[in-house]
Amino acid sequence: MKKIILLILCVACNASQNTGTVKGHQTSMATTSTSEAWSTQGCNTTSYQQDTTDQTLFWGRRLIYSSLSGEDANNECTWQRWGVALYRADFAKKSLTFLKFAFMPMAKIGDGRTITTAYDPTVAIIGGVKYVAFECHGEGFSGSVGACVGRVDTENQVVASTVKVYVDGVSSTNPNLIPSASVPKLTSTTSGKAYLSWTQVNIDKSTGKWIKLLSRSIEFNPSMARINSDGAASNTYNPNTANGTADLFDVKEIRPGKFFFTGARGENGCKSPMDNIAGCYNLEIGVANAVTENGAFDGYSQTVYTLPDNPIEYFRWAYNPVMQTWGVFGAFINRPGTATARTLPGGLYFIPIDISLLPVKNAAICNPATQPSPHWGVKNGTCMRSCGQIGGSRAFTTTCASNGFRDVGVAYDVAYCCGPLCDSATQPAPHWGVKNNQCLRSCGQIGGTVAPKTACSKNGLKDMGFAYDVPFCCGPICDPKTRPAPNWGVKNGQCLASCGGIGGTRAFTTSCAQNGMKDAGVAYDVPYCCK
Repeated sequence: MKKIILLILCVACNASQNTGTVKGHQTSMATTSTSEAWSTQGCNTTSYQQDTTDQTLFWGRRLIYSSLSGEDANNECTWQRWGVALYRADFAKKSLTFLKFAFMPMAKIGDGRTITTAYDPTVAIIGGVKYVAFECHGEGFSGSVGACVGRVDTENQVVASTVKVYVDGVSSTNPNLIPSASVPKLTSTTSGKAYLSWTQVNIDKSTGKWIKLLSRSIEFNPSMARINSDGAASNTYNPNTANGTADLFDVKEIRPGKFFFTGARGENGCKSPMDNIAGCYNLEIGVANAVTENGAFDGYSQTVYTLPDNPIEYFRWAYNPVMQTWGVFGAFINRPGTATARTLPGGLYFIPIDISLLPVKNAAICNPATQPSPHWGVKNGTCMRSCGQIGGSRAFTTTCASNGFRDVGVAYDVAYCCGPLCDSATQPAPHWGVKNNQCLRSCGQIGGTVAPKTACSKNGLKDMGFAYDVPFCCGPICDPKTRPAPNWGVKNGQCLASCGGIGGTRAFTTSCAQNGMKDAGVAYDVPYCCK
């Protein structure tokens, strides 16, 4: 798998480090004329995201020299391991300076794996805590790269023990496919929700060739279970052809309920910024009103800005405090022989964008073809089933448990969707029933034969367990099927074998030793069983 992993590392690792001044080309609302060229440090350090609280702090990636075979200590571009790095931005000088590593291989993380490479981070505040997501791989990974998420401390260091792989680069459905979970993106919202998006690079397992790139999104919380890359998540950014690219780079809620995205598309064999195909990996920007809706970022059209036509690497939204405007920040590259009037020199750029001019794509939260009303509806910005559709039979304004019912899940049309504590399909009456807000079996179903009003032990019987239909569910201490009389019997509340059953030949009222014999053991039918 090493070859595949290295290919994924280099999805967008071809940028030159041109930092020259951009003169631009004058076109109506053209961003080429207003783009700022920046300088930075390091080989292929083209992936940056602005910090959530410090506008001059940027999260990025940086190569680490690790003495691997083939690495040249004096040539950073031969190094193979990435670390999550922090950079300081000088908006006046248009430069980024490396500060430190926030996470480095070979760190052992919270789920027991060892990370050997980590890169392309994004950060978000979730529940008042800063989290970072980054692409990761290492020891204990069974497929391609995964999406790691972990907490960030007050010194902006990633706490390794909190890092988990939330999306694995393995397939849930296709054994011939290796789907990566690349370029993970965390999105926090003013509503308190959070989202995790990633690019799924579909790789043919037998050949290692890339088939297509698409992007997925899911509602995120730190306690969620791990999923596979092609598993339970919405397909939010799709190529138009079976061998194309829809590579989502950023999703940010800049205005409440409005999610600004950046991405790159390409069709008919476009898999990399260096593929010499018209329109391959050109920059797309936009805004939608949903994140997890299927196709949330597809079919978007904005004609306000004429964007540069270079292939791109990792453009993300950022706020420029000097220009006092939002914009997109990332790297353009040049393919030989493809320059036009809209082409910029390769390098790192900030492009100012008046976000108020961008049209909003109002995606239907529920797809009427597959999620029709009234069986489906919208709640908290998410398409959900009705209470009846998820098996509910009662609805309350207080919790199901407080009303003696079972919670069957979240539905769009009621506050609490509840059902009987006993499921009629799997726990039918009269074999099951409710007692003390629990669904329990009947006494007969758990092997009881007698139901006294007092404890089983007080009646010389065995307690069989809790049943819904009797105070005490009891059975004989000696099971008549496996320990039948007279070979077995009860003594001191225990089921014991007879003296003959344990090898005894004589019985006395005094100890066996006093009668010149050996003790054979305790039997139910005699004081002393001897042999």
